[in-house]
Amino acid sequence: NEIERAAGKTMEEKAHEAKALAKSARESQEKAAEQVAQLPQPKPGEKLDPGAGADRDAAAEAQAQAARDTKRLEQALEGLQDLAKEANPVAAQTAKEGQDLLENKNEVKNMEDLARGMEQIGDPQKAAENKSIKTPTPSEASKQGDEHAQTLKQVEKQLDNYVVEAVGTQLDKLRS
Repeated sequence: NEIERAAGKTMEEKAHEAKALAKSARESQEKAAEQVAQLPQPKPGEKLDPGAGADRDAAAEAQAQAARDTKRLEQALEGLQDLAKEANPVAAQTAKEGQDLLENKNEVKNMEDLARGMEQIGDPQKAAENKSIKTPTPSEASKQGDEHAQTLKQVEKQLDNYVVEAVGTQLDKLRS
């Protein structure tokens, strides 16, 4: 009984850590989308002025940070799934659904590609050197960023459900 209680507590703690990762990824994603939306739309072959270039670089870095956090989040969800597999199959399924959501949308790769694309906005030389990544317009990049943020919000909700399940199982065991 003590072991089950400890397992439930560990599941809850790990879920809170994963939720903090999801929140950090979402906030970085929202920041990147907001920053890139403020950029002027450069004409083809035109370089951004130094101030706008610095803003673009800050937006691309926020996007890259969101991608790194999302990659860590995927790993945390896998860990939560393994942790709950035996003790709480419903919680394990909830973690799997969050992980599947990220994997099915290829979220990490798309976020990384968006960061690289954002780095090329208003930098014709970078865009020419890296033709494998499409250079989005600032509004396209912002829209894509908002979509990534919505996916991360969905994962945060999955983690809330995981916590409810982990805590609920603990309470059920205490009552019996």
